[in-house]
Amino acid sequence: MEKTKACPCCGMNVTIEAEKCTLCGEPLIVPEPQKTAKWLRWACFIAMPLEMIASAQIALNGENRYGRGGYLISQVIQWVPYVAVSLLLGVLWIAILFGLRSYCQRCKISPKLPFIALICVDIVAIPMQVVTELIPETNAFVSLFLLLLILLMSVYFILQILIGLQLRQVAQTRWVGILFVVAALTPFVARILELAIVGTSTEMMISDAIDCVVNVSLLYAIYRTFAR
Repeated sequence: MEKTKACPCCGMNVTIEAEKCTLCGEPLIVPEPQKTAKWLRWACFIAMPLEMIASAQIALNGENRYGRGGYLISQVIQWVPYVAVSLLLGVLWIAILFGLRSYCQRCKISPKLPFIALICVDIVAIPMQVVTELIPETNAFVSLFLLLLILLMSVYFILQILIGLQLRQVAQTRWVGILFVVAALTPFVARILELAIVGTSTEMMISDAIDCVVNVSLLYAIYRTFAR
């Protein structure tokens, strides 16, 4: 049986000696930017536990909700400032999105994907989120900042859906695309369902946990993409 290899862009199986994919025409002998891919994999690897920490900080908030064990865990988690976690996580996501954009360009996957717009929204939203955490809730500007942040995040989710729908059409990024769409819809759908089923008694902790699982899954899918 003739040995074959998969094209890194379209997934087509070609002969091991092939220098160009017969389906998409992508050169197969171009050396991969291993150093960049390595750093991007590390960015995904670091972002995954940070997503869990950020979610736990919101859920536990230093309170004794789950007995002695929950209280001890919350004290350890709260030792890391939420603002620092948010900033680092935001920077890592920006780096990951830049890396994913480069990967798509290299593999000629939907060149019109609005990655730059998504990154720009992220760059604006991150400091705004930090400001809303730092200024007192009684400040008159808090409501304005929150309104602008909600509008920005709405644009962000729309861009996520547009990117995800196009990425899912390519074999190599299908799962990344699906999870992009799921990650954009989850904050709305999960909260509506939680309010309808259990009301406000859970303080949106179930929705936050689902958000965390989806975001970690997305990061893992991107990690696997960079590992190819």
